[in-house]
Amino acid sequence: CFTGEGVAAKLYQRILPVIDETKVELIQMQFIERETFKKHIDNLMEEYEIKAIAGTVDVEYQNIPFFSVYDIFDDEKLNVLKRIASDEVAIDTIVHSLSGVITSVDSLQKLILMLQKTVHQIQTDMHIIVEPGVDAGIMIHLAFLVDALIKGEEARTFPNLAEYVKTHRLEIDVVRTNFMLIERAYRVTIPEAEVAHVTQMFLENEIK
Repeated sequence: CFTGEGVAAKLYQRILPVIDETKVELIQMQFIERETFKKHIDNLMEEYEIKAIAGTVDVEYQNIPFFSVYDIFDDEKLNVLKRIASDEVAIDTIVHSLSGVITSVDSLQKLILMLQKTVHQIQTDMHIIVEPGVDAGIMIHLAFLVDALIKGEEARTFPNLAEYVKTHRLEIDVVRTNFMLIERAYRVTIPEAEVAHVTQMFLENEIK
């Protein structure tokens, strides 16, 4: 950070909740001069895999993603940083773990990619960021849901559904709207109870 510890501390407080500290270390550095800073980065790269740089001075170096102060205080951009830093579970890993289990779709890869896009878009539309790792959990849940609906299996119920829908009308609408693409692609209808379950997953795992 070029402007001193005040802004650096605010960036730190904003980034810390969205990373998994057991896997990622957040290092604060003072920016004095560009070349000196790059040398610091080189030294760190001997010990760490640097996922991203955030700060007040744009440092384009070694193709490391850079996030400005404005980015860090923009939920959508912060969500991108979270995904970069948290080593979001790779699509291939999810596809491999579900192959042989989910059998009703022609291309499991296509389904998971669509679900990933949906999960990201719901967070953008709701203006929320969920805890690291939750994205993949919701995608896997939705993959099983689509599989069950195609096979005609009985859907779950949701306790006090009407009351929950009334209380969370806006969030329910966001989820339902984003589900339309999946419903059209796989010729299924996602029941209101399942829309409520997924809405609840997002809201209960939101980083406050």
